[in-house]
Amino acid sequence: MQAASRAVTGRAAALLAAGIHALWTLYYASNGRSAGTVGPVAVGCNGSVVERYPRFRERTQRVLDELTALSGAPPAAVVLEVAQESAIFGAAVSVCCLKGAGKRE
Repeated sequence: MQAASRAVTGRAAALLAAGIHALWTLYYASNGRSAGTVGPVAVGCNGSVVERYPRFRERTQRVLDELTALSGAPPAAVVLEVAQESAIFGAAVSVCCLKGAGKRE
């Protein structure tokens, strides 16, 4: 049972890392920059699994480090940070991203 649990959580960590890496890569590519030219980026994450499941965040970080290295990025190019009580921050970012946010027409 423990082996099955490790396999499932390992796959979940790899999928999370792959999604973060894909967004990171697309963001810089859309701005005409390559992985080797960008500075470190902190990614805020939250949720019970990331915050409380033993070594889940560390496993995700390890896979993310491997993916960013394969992209030519320097070590620790993307760092996962736990963002406590981040729901309100997500709402604020969403509002700021709205087209024309803050502009009067």
